[in-house]
Amino acid sequence: MLKIECIGNPRQGAVPAWVDWVKDIGPGGMEKVRLKGQTDYSEANSVGSRGVYKYYFLSEGELYHISSPKSWKTARQYFCRIEQDETIELSFEEAVQWLLKRKRERMYSTNPVRGSRTYSTTTQKSMYRSPGAKTQA
Repeated sequence: MLKIECIGNPRQGAVPAWVDWVKDIGPGGMEKVRLKGQTDYSEANSVGSRGVYKYYFLSEGELYHISSPKSWKTARQYFCRIEQDETIELSFEEAVQWLLKRKRERMYSTNPVRGSRTYSTTTQKSMYRSPGAKTQA
């Protein structure tokens, strides 16, 4: 679990806290999904500018891009992954290398059921028809 303090109000110019799950890497860069954290106001001050925390539940074996505010105007951004309940921080270059390695492993992994190699999740075009396409007899 990751705990980030939300400093200030983003609507008034403060840097927001966020966590992106990095799904994959491709020619256009990293594919990310913004995660929604659980907000806790139990330690907040009267105006909610300090003491508001967001909790994120992170899965093991995945890569995350995190922005953690340090003041109203600055935030620390970093990549991390979770291994055996331990948070491992990565630089941008290390994150890219890790994604490429994982992509290669997934592309050329051995199928444990049949013992054959699977090269990707792509399928033959003949298996799918577009809606409204005529079938050939």
